Amino acid sequence: MRTEIILNVKAGSLINADKELFAERIRGIFEAAGHTVRVSIAHPRDIADHIRRIRDAGNCDALVAAGGDGTISSAASILAGSEVALGILPGGTMNLFARTLDLPVDLEEAAAALATGSPEWVDICEVDDQLFLHHLTLGLHPRILRLREKLQYDSRLGKLYAGFRAWMTVLRSPPVLSVEAWVGGERITLSTPALAITNNAMQSGLGRLPYSDDPQGGRLALYVCTSREWRDLLQLSVDVTLGTWADNPVVEKRLAREIIVRPSHTKVTVSLDGEIVRLKTPLRVRMREQGLRVLLPKKDAPLEERTKNDL
Repeated sequence: MRTEIILNVKAGSLINADKELFAERIRGIFEAAGHTVRVSIAHPRDIADHIRRIRDAGNCDALVAAGGDGTISSAASILAGSEVALGILPGGTMNLFARTLDLPVDLEEAAAALATGSPEWVDICEVDDQLFLHHLTLGLHPRILRLREKLQYDSRLGKLYAGFRAWMTVLRSPPVLSVEAWVGGERITLSTPALAITNNAMQSGLGRLPYSDDPQGGRLALYVCTSREWRDLLQLSVDVTLGTWADNPVVEKRLAREIIVRPSHTKVTVSLDGEIVRLKTPLRVRMREQGLRVLLPKKDAPLEERTKNDL
């Protein structure tokens, strides 16, 4: 397999690493599995153009990107619909889509899993012609992210602490969204501090981050918080941290292939896979079933035969 590997020099897991040494290790893992490999170390501002050149050249079977959810989402947007398979080396903090694909979070272990894996098509989502892999959020979450980015930090631990400070600040005065929504054709009216639309339904479990187990489920999931009381929001935040959020009584969930959200404003700030974006309303979110080719690690059974939860 002809494989290009791009390492984001600013990826959290690589910031303090010897990039050249790591690149050689990753190269060796893929070459040992029979790949013809070229490895590039790139600055975030150059990655998108680099991926486009690789895609358009037409001489690459797989592109493996090392970075966080934002880097991976950007790569997926460029490769969506093409025959080039995206491989993910999870170099960020959460790595939620990598977890959905059942990849190890250790970079070298993930490289070994990808090197012996195979291409498969998985679901992605789109809103206003922009693609996302894991989530679109409104209200509480993007407000926390915007405040966090205004705080100073220079490490992964510092980023987590800045996020905690931002969360505590926003929780004191949470936003209120007045929203009309159409979920699978059904119209509902919402008043909520937080709303999320995810690529297939997220799973919960003690100690588990919120991500889907099924990247081929073919359904968007809408999650709505029904309370603005700070005690309820605090408890929900704790439950999300613990992985027990699905049992929280202030969370409502619906499934559909298309969801339309019309807030009261003509533009709204959202988080797309952790990146802050301003979008015009209404937001029309669609599931693009099997819209992205990815490298998946070997499984004991084909993906489509695995149990599909929450559907």
